[in-house]
Amino acid sequence: TFIDALNGGRDGINILSEIQGKYAQDSFFRDIMENPKEFKNFSVRNELIYLKENDAECLCVPKVLVNGRNIHEVLIHEAHSLLAHLGPHKTLGKLSCWWKDMAKDVMAFCESC
Repeated sequence: TFIDALNGGRDGINILSEIQGKYAQDSFFRDIMENPKEFKNFSVRNELIYLKENDAECLCVPKVLVNGRNIHEVLIHEAHSLLAHLGPHKTLGKLSCWWKDMAKDVMAFCESC
């Protein structure tokens, strides 16, 4: 996946390590982490939250800072750059992860690019 390919890349960031145990910092994911059985579309494994879609699971990324940068912005920037700035729909497809308001964030980033 895109997250696996990004781990340890040029910024030296290990995305999984950066978000593991940090869902409490994100108000949306905090409730899911505290009461996972109440949220049927999500599962929790190894301190990571996954969104269940059809027969697949997608890593959920909380809003946290990594080296002083919003991790969502880091992910969007990397995906958008890899795709040679092809636009929001392709950037969304490349990310292979999920967070609340992700589509809005990607659209805003691509419009400012």
